[in-house]
Amino acid sequence: MGDQHAGGRARVGAPRSRVLGRAPSIRLVAVLLAAVGLAASGVAGAQNILKLSAIRVRPIRSTSVVVSWRTNERATSQVEYGRTRAYGAKTRLDNNYLTWRSETIRGLAAATSYHFRVRSRDRAGRLAISGDVTFRTVGPATPPPTTTTTTT
Repeated sequence: MGDQHAGGRARVGAPRSRVLGRAPSIRLVAVLLAAVGLAASGVAGAQNILKLSAIRVRPIRSTSVVVSWRTNERATSQVEYGRTRAYGAKTRLDNNYLTWRSETIRGLAAATSYHFRVRSRDRAGRLAISGDVTFRTVGPATPPPTTTTTTT
């Protein structure tokens, strides 16, 4: 909506910038957005951020699981895991750029709780790391202690 003319008619056109006294150009908007950490895409939009979603764990055996997730852009994958939030182990880095990721973790202890987080990096070098997630491997529960009675 434009300014009013003296005759009471509305002026048609782009809104004026009060600071510059004229309508800002798309180029100026892009420069300003870049200065505050945003980039222009198309007209002017937020920088693409690598996002992780649909993180899931599926047991294969009592000592292995498959961790899968999606990324909004093609990216690499790796899973850090361990019995605590310190992790301590990780899968081999998969440098294939895909949007659907799946990593198998083998050699786990049965019926044990684990922590993990997934890591993906896109071609632009942006790294996304999930929050801490936990799972418990399947397996036989610890059997109750056996007692024997003897009669004499």
